[in-house]
Amino acid sequence: MATAESLSLIKSADLIRREPLDYGGFGEVYLCYHKTLGKVVQKTVYTGPPRNRRQKQSLLDEGSLMSRLSHQRVVKLLGVILEDGDYSLVMELIPRGNLLTMLETVPVPVSVKGRIILEILEGMIYLTGNQVIHKDLKPENILLDKNFHIKIADLGLSTSPVWSKLTKEESRRQSSLGRRTSASAAGTLCYMAPEHLKSIKTRFSEKSDVYSFAIVVWVILSGHKPYENASCEEQICHCVCQGDRPDEDLISSDTPQDLIQLMKTCWKEEPCHRPTFKDSFESLLPFYEEKLAANVKVDLESLTRLYEGPEEMLEKLKSITPEDAPLCSRDSPGPLSSDIGPVEAGIEDLSFRTAEESLPDASVYKMLAQLPASSRTAGEPASVKSWTKPSTNPNPDRAEDLHRRPASSFDGLHRPELTSHLSMPNSDYNWLQHPHHPPYTRIKSCPDTASPDSGSRPVTISNASAIQIGNHNTINVQGSDNSSSSTGPINRTRNNELLLKYEEHKVTESHLEVVRQSVGRNWKQVARKLGLTDIDVDTIEHDYERDGLAEKVHQMLMCWRMKEGLLAITVGKLCRALEGYIEPFVFQQLLLKSQDAAGGP
Repeated sequence: MATAESLSLIKSADLIRREPLDYGGFGEVYLCYHKTLGKVVQKTVYTGPPRNRRQKQSLLDEGSLMSRLSHQRVVKLLGVILEDGDYSLVMELIPRGNLLTMLETVPVPVSVKGRIILEILEGMIYLTGNQVIHKDLKPENILLDKNFHIKIADLGLSTSPVWSKLTKEESRRQSSLGRRTSASAAGTLCYMAPEHLKSIKTRFSEKSDVYSFAIVVWVILSGHKPYENASCEEQICHCVCQGDRPDEDLISSDTPQDLIQLMKTCWKEEPCHRPTFKDSFESLLPFYEEKLAANVKVDLESLTRLYEGPEEMLEKLKSITPEDAPLCSRDSPGPLSSDIGPVEAGIEDLSFRTAEESLPDASVYKMLAQLPASSRTAGEPASVKSWTKPSTNPNPDRAEDLHRRPASSFDGLHRPELTSHLSMPNSDYNWLQHPHHPPYTRIKSCPDTASPDSGSRPVTISNASAIQIGNHNTINVQGSDNSSSSTGPINRTRNNELLLKYEEHKVTESHLEVVRQSVGRNWKQVARKLGLTDIDVDTIEHDYERDGLAEKVHQMLMCWRMKEGLLAITVGKLCRALEGYIEPFVFQQLLLKSQDAAGGP
């Protein structure tokens, strides 16, 4: 099982600039510029007297658990600050602010509302599958990224009792000093299930979050805050326990009944009568695909023109960015652009070579391509995969940096069987869990002892399927006794026959996994052939520049699936987009996946 990398301990001194943003139920919130992470969000949980060593270790342990919650619909914890007078969580920045602010600022098309509802369900399926009960699900805790995809925030109360306890201590301490504390509990009470308003002994469960989700759906559909006419918190509690719910008359008459019915089912009085998140997702997905998905692209374009994000946040984002902020420094995780050079799956140590230096000599590709099938390991492509790391070192006096940082966290809590149709499992995680290639050992080049002459010293690399070689190196690929259909000559006629036969078949996760492992640096060209716009491509490049090439390929495929809809992504479309950018044996592998799924010969 892949293990998550250890949680980063961040120094408050590394937060170069800081602007107050908000005060939430889990501490004060600041927009910050970190000298290596860039723009981040700091949640200051506790500013009181120092904690002892045992308490600090407990905070660190809980932070590690939070950081292992790694999903595209959940805000990522980047690190913690554990300093006297400053105990904070450092989170990724989600640029368009929270959902409630957008709903109150601009009209949101119904297709986008439908996608937001589905994505909330997707995130909650992941959390529930990992035994996480949110306990405070509300629009303020649902954030929007640049493409109006959602991320669920503020998991502190549900996953971190020690951090939560610190929050309460800080609240009491600030109150005793006559300073403001967290906002009124009324905001949270509106989303709390009636069984918890009736008795403080009732334990929270998934059905508690399902009720909160129903109220969130009402806010999304109506654009209002719930119970705006209530005079006090006690009235809200009393009326909800008596069966009152937010006013359905505030929902527009042209709102699809499928969304309204889902909402009403989820806010039923008895928890046992409410559906699970997974059931809700599965019931809503067909309607979304049939009625809403086709309009999302156009509606998002108009929404993007109307709404950039909260004005205050946009101004502060500009103010915290240093004018002389370096694009890349030796001690910072600069952009891992797929155009600069190949990158291993996950976040790795950076190569400061230029694109020209990073590319292997063309003769290496030619030599590998001309090798007979019998001289390659079973299942091994006669190509250099784009996710392998260059090992060239043209300067014999310069020591090669063999230090490798661990890849992004791939937590053991992840459960692929609970991942929904809208979200594909992290490709890096699957690569670590079920490697398709044997592990390889990087062997240092020796340009001072090897030359292009016939007397050059050969280099033998064993147990490897993905190697990038620099200039002046020779490799001898050992043969294998094993045989596989992929190592034989590629029958192009057979491929064409299979394509004609299976081109209308639906693309499955197994197809996408093959693409993730194969498309590499050509992902932008493939993305455009799949119908993604330059804006889509640039957004993926920007948003996931720190995550590496494999994650960009994953996000590209996810974006295509979201745009087309599950029923519209066919094997034919995928294969034609990949034509010219993958090896023939990979093309055949994709088609054989369809044949196997269909039970054909």
